[in-house]
Amino acid sequence: MSKTALIDLGTNSVRLVVVEVETGGGYTVVFQDKQPVSLGESSFLDRGLTPAAMDRTVSALEAMARTARALAVDEIRAVATSATRDAENRDYFLDLVREKTGLRLKVVSGLEEARLIYSGVAMNLNLGETPGLLVDIGGGSVELVIGDQRGFREIDSLPLGAARLAERFNLAAGDGRVDRGTYKTLVDYAASHSRLFTEKARGYDLAFCYGSSGTIENLVKINAFRHHAPAAGGRKYPPLPVSSLAELADWLGAMTTQERKKVPGLEARKVDLVLAGGAVLEALLKPMGLSAVSHVDYGLKHGLIFDLVGDRAGLDPGGLREKSVRRLGRRCRYDESHAETVAALALKLYDAFTAGSLLAARPRERELLRLAALLHDIGKFISYQGHHQHSYYLIKNSTLLGFDEDEVELLAFLALSHRKKVKWPVPGDGSEAGSGPEGRHQRQLGFLLRLADKLASSRRPEVLEALDLRFEQGKAGFLFQAGPGLEFDFEIEALNKSAKAFQNLFERPLEAGLKPREGGFD
Repeated sequence: MSKTALIDLGTNSVRLVVVEVETGGGYTVVFQDKQPVSLGESSFLDRGLTPAAMDRTVSALEAMARTARALAVDEIRAVATSATRDAENRDYFLDLVREKTGLRLKVVSGLEEARLIYSGVAMNLNLGETPGLLVDIGGGSVELVIGDQRGFREIDSLPLGAARLAERFNLAAGDGRVDRGTYKTLVDYAASHSRLFTEKARGYDLAFCYGSSGTIENLVKINAFRHHAPAAGGRKYPPLPVSSLAELADWLGAMTTQERKKVPGLEARKVDLVLAGGAVLEALLKPMGLSAVSHVDYGLKHGLIFDLVGDRAGLDPGGLREKSVRRLGRRCRYDESHAETVAALALKLYDAFTAGSLLAARPRERELLRLAALLHDIGKFISYQGHHQHSYYLIKNSTLLGFDEDEVELLAFLALSHRKKVKWPVPGDGSEAGSGPEGRHQRQLGFLLRLADKLASSRRPEVLEALDLRFEQGKAGFLFQAGPGLEFDFEIEALNKSAKAFQNLFERPLEAGLKPREGGFD
């Protein structure tokens, strides 16, 4: 049984959950905490996190890291979402967090955030076989998923978070009153920025609408208390009718900030955000023809648990990463057979090099090398000339679900590395892959993909079976078992041309040749 701490840093709050994962795939939550930090405060217009917000957040993360370590966790996984993702000074903030807390925050894309929310809800609720809508109104972004228990059909992330809109339309100005005209402007703004998704949603007969965010929870509670409909058993509140949103906006908008603080069901820290959240909800649900939204207590942190349980079991839940990579490859019309051959050779090299202590193994790295091998040539879709660079930019700028930003960066870097002329780090990209403390190790990984591509360039399936790797007498031997009508002159020559670069990276000579009848080198 292993114990892991999961940290979710959002725009408004930071959450900690400590989970014990059992060998059979079950899990137990042993500790939870949530702290308001308002990381996104005053950041959306200037595109930068403020010093005060960063200090608050770092203090909260320090406390959570101490708690996790006091609970003797085996691993801490920490992710950051919209406020961090969109900030121009995010690299400074990430470095600050690492320096002060020892945590390496992984920034997830908006679509990956939506995927995690879907996974968190679907692992705890039976969504049935008819698609419905999941909506999460965070501080910086809104995540939208149309799906059922079998998977999602549509997924999107829009910059329509409650804190973002409240800042944009200055809803906290003066005494905090928001008139009907301002609310309508909010609804129209949100509607215009979500039209593509709502038009797609109208093509479905949506069976349900679940909201997983604190803003939606507050709106549901306010409406329930206002109409004297307490929670059943003290937990579940009645669904919020879409037709009640405009009425709630009139009622709440007529109040000052101080008056709204006394409204039952409304958290004090959301008094300036709740109207923006209601406007977004109305703009989304009305065009879809949905009549009500029900709040659920599951979301991103449960998605992190879902992924954790899958990782511990050695699974890619639902084959998500694999499907995502192959979808990109097919969109770029890749040569699937050749890509599979390169991937198989890359894994053979990786297994031999890690077993022979020429390369240190890292978690999930073997899988990432294989997936990078599948995508290494997709840049040919744009042009053969410089296609390794095109592969890099296609991977970096595509939607790959199931990966954090560091993993996408490594995939792109490995694909870039399969050709000879590569500069590290990538000029003008801000990428860390290939440089920094892990740079040499990542370049070694990239070199393995380069060798695999060379070995596969003859398009002969016999190469994989005939290749034998031996690490003896301080040498790296690439030996081929020849046979009648089966020669490997082309592969041997290609490997020998790489011998100098190989020695620079792995600090031992490369020798390529035919396999002798008895052990040893020719």
